[in-house]
Amino acid sequence: MTDYGDTMTPDCPADLEKDPDNTIRVPFYWASQLGTETISASDFVLPDGLTEGTNSGSGSTRYTLVSGGSCGGKYRVTNRITTSGGRTLDQTKVVLVKEL
Repeated sequence: MTDYGDTMTPDCPADLEKDPDNTIRVPFYWASQLGTETISASDFVLPDGLTEGTNSGSGSTRYTLVSGGSCGGKYRVTNRITTSGGRTLDQTKVVLVKEL
């Protein structure tokens, strides 16, 4: 079962919560996985139902603004980076949409 837009499932706890009408910044911290490498490319993968806004970041941190979602839904937001050493790494945060 996927948690893209699904209602809450106990095996996939939420990392962040947002109101359906709010836009939130979703942070990704990469320092512990980079070692001496740097981030050479960064993309975000969002499921249907969420809208990606401005992306930013520097050093080992990346952010994306996220809006939308249906109340009660859980959505996976993934930051996919390429390192200066040629590795591709994914990090995913689960966002629960609920009335706040």
